[in-house]
Amino acid sequence: MGNVKTQENDYESALRYYNHSLSEHRNPDILKKKQEVEKLLKEREKLANINPELAEQEKTKGNEFFQKADYPNAVKHYT
Repeated sequence: MGNVKTQENDYESALRYYNHSLSEHRNPDILKKKQEVEKLLKEREKLANINPELAEQEKTKGNEFFQKADYPNAVKHYT
C-alpha cells in the first residue's frame, strides 16, 4: 500500500503504511522507501514556503550587487 500511495503522491498515507510495515518487520528495503518519502515530504514543505515575489526582489538586489562587482553581497541575496 505504501508503494501505491507513493505513486499517487499521497506521501502522508504512504509514510503511515511504511511505518506500519516496519512495526511488523524491519525490512531494509521498506526503511529506504520510508526515508525517501520523508525526504519528499520535507521538500514539499520547503517548496510550499517559497514566496515568488520576495524571491524576485532578492534576485534584483543580487543582480545590482553583481553589476557593482560586490560578489559576497550578490551571493547573499541570491541565496
